[in-house]
Amino acid sequence: MDKIILFGASGTLGKELIQLREFISPSHKEIDIINFNQTKEYIEKIKPSIIMHSAALVGAKECEENKEKAYQTNVLGTQNIAKTCLKNKIKLVYISTDSIFDGEKGNYTEEDIPNPLNYYSLTKLLAESFTKMLDSYLIIRTSFIPSNSFPYAKAFTDQYTCRMKANDLAKEIIFAVNHNLEGIVNITGEKDTLYNIIKKINPNIGKITRLETGLNLPKDLSLNTNKWKKIKEVYRNGA
Repeated sequence: MDKIILFGASGTLGKELIQLREFISPSHKEIDIINFNQTKEYIEKIKPSIIMHSAALVGAKECEENKEKAYQTNVLGTQNIAKTCLKNKIKLVYISTDSIFDGEKGNYTEEDIPNPLNYYSLTKLLAESFTKMLDSYLIIRTSFIPSNSFPYAKAFTDQYTCRMKANDLAKEIIFAVNHNLEGIVNITGEKDTLYNIIKKINPNIGKITRLETGLNLPKDLSLNTNKWKKIKEVYRNGA
């Protein structure tokens, strides 16, 4: 089995990933990815064949209010990991987001050109650019929610998305990693408004619109998953 370092194991997705296979998952106290020398020394000591990077400061509001922290965590941290991967020929699996797109058309494919509307989205796109510098990488564009809850009292009635439960996404990510997938792939659920998706797990969720937040939020973040479906079909048919 490949030796894999997982950054972000304490997050919503990370907690689901570590239920499915063995990872080396350092805490923030053990390693601060913002510190290049610390990151480099840790990775070179472990000598993994793959690094899975899901650590990030998330949320448009959080990142607008904490731009320096967002840049350091999402961009500089990824740069430090990518530089070390490049030097040591380590594959990087980067967990990206649907929100790198502007939401004007929806049904975005892996080939569509990103156009981030807010600072969080920009940091994630910049992180993708460092990941793409490597000879071996996998960028997974996705959107997810906790498996049985939602951290907010209200959900958008006017934003379309394809968010899926974190436990279901974790299974798909493990499948992609186990089959040594490379490049960029969209992995998400079915398109609906965020409100309708959340209502399935929380019937009492409140309603809110994007305009009410005062933030620049995309209208339709749905991702096209035809590429991922074809990949799974090929492998499950014995290729």
